[in-house]
Amino acid sequence: MDGSIQGQFALDVQGLDRLKHSAARDPQKQLRSAAEQFEALFLHRMVKSMRDATPRSELTDSSQMRFYQSLFDQQMSQ
Repeated sequence: MDGSIQGQFALDVQGLDRLKHSAARDPQKQLRSAAEQFEALFLHRMVKSMRDATPRSELTDSSQMRFYQSLFDQQMSQ
């Protein structure tokens, strides 16, 4: 495993543990993976802020739609 976050599920909480374990063995190799995770987190927050700033239609605005949009945004930012 190269530590890359591409192809991982966005809600994978074990990914951070794997990164910590790998970084303990070879910190320089895992630096890129940590930067990719930070970038994904930053991108997700940016997309979330952009979605919150756009007006919502009453026809498509529901808690279920917001939930699935959030999951989609997390996965796309990953």
